Order: sequence, then C-alpha cells, then structure tokens
Amino acid sequence: PVPASAGGTVVPGVPPGTYYVRVLAQNAGGVSSPSNEVSLTIAGPTAPGAPTLAQPTGSGNTLTVSWAPGGGGTPSSYLLTAFTTGGQAVASVPLGGTSASFSGVPSGTYVLQIAGVNAVGTGPASNQVTVTLPITGPPP
Repeated sequence: PVPASAGGTVVPGVPPGTYYVRVLAQNAGGVSSPSNEVSLTIAGPTAPGAPTLAQPTGSGNTLTVSWAPGGGGTPSSYLLTAFTTGGQAVASVPLGGTSASFSGVPSGTYVLQIAGVNAVGTGPASNQVTVTLPITGPPP
C-alpha cells in the first residue's frame, strides 16, 4: 500500500528481471479496477568495460600510467598487467583511481594493459601500450 498523496514509490532491492505493474485505488468504498499494465526491466550489474590506457610517461626508471574508465559497470578497482614483448606476464598490480606511478622499475621493454574489476568480475582489457625503461625522452 502507498498513500494516495505519494504520487509514486521506490521499491529497493528488486532483483534483475522484467516486471509488469498495475495500480489499484482503495478507499472506504472499496477497491478500483486495475490500471493499465506497464512493464519495466531491472538490469543486473555488469562488469566494467575496457578502459583506455594512455601512453606511459616518466623519467629514468620511474613510470607513470593513466587511463580512462570504459563503459559498462562501475569499476571498484583496476588490474594493471605488464608483459614482456614475447607476451609473458611479469607483473599484475591492483590499483584504484585512474593513474599510478612506480619508481625503481627494472630496465626493459614492457607491454602494458589494464582492466576494470567490480563485484561481477574483471572486464575486458584495455588497449596495449609499449614502454621502454629507462625513459630518456618524451613518449613516442
């Protein structure tokens, strides 16, 4: 039951699905016929979409990465993965925010990508970017 003066109501905790809703009015004289039926769909949560990873910056063996979130569900964190140029994963680092800096990164060439993570799971990986350390000039 909803007071007539409410003009609407919010029902929290409704699980995902398609619902069909009708309204009936009630007063001292009884209950009305149902209104027309409307349908509504409650979408479930989704994994984050692929972020966009910018070209890393930095100097020497200090590396700064930044990214823009993708579409889809809101990420609660990100997972940055570094690969050798041969495709072997050498590090995976959980991160918050949309940027991070690392000092003392070993010299070498790395391929980086990042993915958003939330309660649904890990979304698709970003574009891949390649960086060579030590960084001696502006990014390519």
